[in-house]
Amino acid sequence: MTRYHLTLELVGRSAALLRAAWLLSRDRRLRLTTRMVRSADLPPSGRVLRLEPGSCALPLLTVLWGEDPVTLTGNEREQATLGANRACWPTSHEGDDWHRLARPLPSWARLGSPAATRPWVLVAPELRVGARRLTEITGLHHPQPHFLRPTARAGAQGGVVWLPTSRVIESLLGHVDAVLAPNGPLAWDAKRAGTPVFEMGDGAPPDLGLRRLARVVPQDLVGDPSFWRTLVSNLLDGSGTSSWGTLPWLRLTRAHWLGRSASPTARLARKLQKLRQDPAGFWADSKLAKLVGFKGE
Repeated sequence: MTRYHLTLELVGRSAALLRAAWLLSRDRRLRLTTRMVRSADLPPSGRVLRLEPGSCALPLLTVLWGEDPVTLTGNEREQATLGANRACWPTSHEGDDWHRLARPLPSWARLGSPAATRPWVLVAPELRVGARRLTEITGLHHPQPHFLRPTARAGAQGGVVWLPTSRVIESLLGHVDAVLAPNGPLAWDAKRAGTPVFEMGDGAPPDLGLRRLARVVPQDLVGDPSFWRTLVSNLLDGSGTSSWGTLPWLRLTRAHWLGRSASPTARLARKLQKLRQDPAGFWADSKLAKLVGFKGE
């Protein structure tokens, strides 16, 4: 069997990236060369497949192929808009995203004291900005800076530093008044959450950022071996990336989720959840309740 040589670039070392790389390495059709890239200001070239984080809060990935056309199509620009939309959040939490944004912030996950009377601004770890500059950029009066990892700047200006877990970041996006970040995953998370974002610093160039957002792999597909096999097949059969994109991948995720939710096990799980959350409503809708004459409270 002829094996196809493919260079895989990974930007970062997140669990989602390593999981995808491992699944690709198991494809016997490939001779895979993997390399780590610290920053990627230019698109990949040639037979290079690049995977990058698409979120700081969720295991979303973006996919770029080195033989893509340089110019974005109108369809790709539309899909980029979708990639910065809350639609990219997992379909399994549909209707539940506001709960995650409203989740209380744990006191054990912070250093410093959040100010109840000051507006909060979440500042990307790589940015350095003083209090006056922070006010000028956001237009907020005397904002308090919040950070996602320990830094000497946090305590110096009365700031707060948070443990950067996905749950904490999601909750922060629902509590802060603004986000200051380069064009990249944290800025995209803010847009998905509906939080005002001010882009600053050396982020992805505009067109490259749009292309990444047009190729967001949803969470439910990141660990799906069949998804990555199909993606490789597109490269091997010459169809390239014509069927790639945020929109078709979101549709695929939704179809997978609907298929799982229609299974007997999923239906039983939903019934048990309703029994725990709303016992009266459960019995009122139950066929057994009608047989025994149960009318609820």
